Amino acid sequence: MPNALDGIRILDLTRGPAGGIATMVLADFGAEVLLIEQPGPPHPLDELPAAPMWRRGKQVLPAGADVLICSWRPGALARKSLDYEHVHRRHPHLIFCHITGFGSRGPRANLPGYEHTAAAYSGRMRLFAGIVDRPGPVFSAVQVGVHCCAQSAVTGILAALLQQGQRPGRLVETSLLQAMQPFEMGSMLGRQLPEQFPELQAALQAPSEEPPMPSLFYHPVQAGDGRWMQFGNLLPHLFDNLLIATGLIDIVADPDFDHQQLALKSAEKHEAFRERMLKRMQERSAGDWMADFVADGGIVATPYQSTQEALENPDVVANGHAVQREDGLQLGPLARLTLTPGQPGDSA
Repeated sequence: MPNALDGIRILDLTRGPAGGIATMVLADFGAEVLLIEQPGPPHPLDELPAAPMWRRGKQVLPAGADVLICSWRPGALARKSLDYEHVHRRHPHLIFCHITGFGSRGPRANLPGYEHTAAAYSGRMRLFAGIVDRPGPVFSAVQVGVHCCAQSAVTGILAALLQQGQRPGRLVETSLLQAMQPFEMGSMLGRQLPEQFPELQAALQAPSEEPPMPSLFYHPVQAGDGRWMQFGNLLPHLFDNLLIATGLIDIVADPDFDHQQLALKSAEKHEAFRERMLKRMQERSAGDWMADFVADGGIVATPYQSTQEALENPDVVANGHAVQREDGLQLGPLARLTLTPGQPGDSA
């Protein structure tokens, strides 16, 4: 069967996971991705444990192309005359996708484009204040910027390819700073641009230095065998299912229980119920609880797992979200397309 991007050729001048994941997705669906490497020892980003995954399905050589995707800093592109203006004059058909840390203009345009540099500058780390026992920002480990940036690059490239017949060649830009917004949009914009977004102020509270308590419905819990599980029952019917399965459904009869907010209006009652819920989870092993939750089919819960364990999760395997490659078990294709299915290749 054909692939969705058969016949599309992409030059990959990126380093690291944001561009690497974007071009991996494009290669999975048939694009010929040509990875351009500099001579010399491997770059440190290419030696990260996940690098074989995002290098899969690519060739290491230059050639004529439909798309060029690059993660160089704007200053480096300008010095090599590889910025969009120069490249477009010579190759007007080429779609030029530029991934940066902070955008191509402004005082931070040439700062290193790393996830945690952008997270610190954007204020994302400040949003985690209170998680540790000291004032100030807290390191944000989860690389949400890399994820969103890669997906934005893929989306922009596909949109430009669809318009190639009407408008050949164009610039597609995204950045790690921009990619922070989908996760913390309201809080970031409200705090940094209060004049432009006054309606957000009422919903915002000043960052607290006290450790925040998780909600009842989105809560880590420890089972009787010492294993930890995560609940994610964000909707009323899901939370109801959890309460029934754990024998805690009597909470809904309390006049202080808010069924929309999934919380008790009385702080004292709220914390008393949290303590009861945590003790209840200690009565059985994580395996026993998960067997009940899976059998119910309407409860969001999962045991904490390492990356390697998660790839062997029965749901992940059944959904095709993990595939066996020469470098081991890796994430499968991003989407399941009926007429043009993707097929991950081996690592370059």
